[in-house]
Amino acid sequence: MSEFTCVLLVEDDEDLGPSLCAYLQLHDFQVTLAVDGPSALKMATARSFDVCILDVMLPSMDGFQVAERLREISDLPILFLTALDDRLHRLKGFHVGADDYVTKPVDTEELIARLRAILRRTLRNEERTGDSSLEFGSYRLDPSVGRLTIGDRVTQLTPRESELLTLLAKQPGRLVKRSEALEALWGRDDYFNRRSMDVIVYRLRDHLSSEGGVRITTIRGRGLLLEVTDPTG
Repeated sequence: MSEFTCVLLVEDDEDLGPSLCAYLQLHDFQVTLAVDGPSALKMATARSFDVCILDVMLPSMDGFQVAERLREISDLPILFLTALDDRLHRLKGFHVGADDYVTKPVDTEELIARLRAILRRTLRNEERTGDSSLEFGSYRLDPSVGRLTIGDRVTQLTPRESELLTLLAKQPGRLVKRSEALEALWGRDDYFNRRSMDVIVYRLRDHLSSEGGVRITTIRGRGLLLEVTDPTG
């Protein structure tokens, strides 16, 4: 991985934080360590990072709260570190905009593999989208920055939300199989199950208001499609 890959590591454990920093630096990542949520948000505002590794159990603000605040200011990819190997916590992580997660105790090789997978997805998305925008119904989507616009209202999508909506919006009315979406966007080497995709679809439906003239329809057992319901769209 490039030496210019900048990682924001948010971990309050006095032993784990520094050891992860040292390990990541050995693999050519530039790492900045924050030990709590407020410090992480301040750092994310002050400079640019390529990815954030975020512990769930933090003092004062937990990782979910930090992720929600990050999503208000940035589309920075987020990888959660959690000791809670529980489906509900994983789904909550995806609800607040996480891209992936690694459970504790941390398998460092797995952590590096997941980081690189996130960065590959980000690069592929940039190559696919460039500066081109998509228009459907009353919406305009700028995939390069994950910005969804309708009138004066702008919604900042997470990278996963932007990738899926881009895939659907490029061919409105075309049925996209779930397996096709999973492989096209995130690859076979990435952990990402159907239930997690349902969370992203739910969030996208929440972003797409009724006046926008579009909707995402699930065809049970087959896949998803984006329908333009506005006759002017």
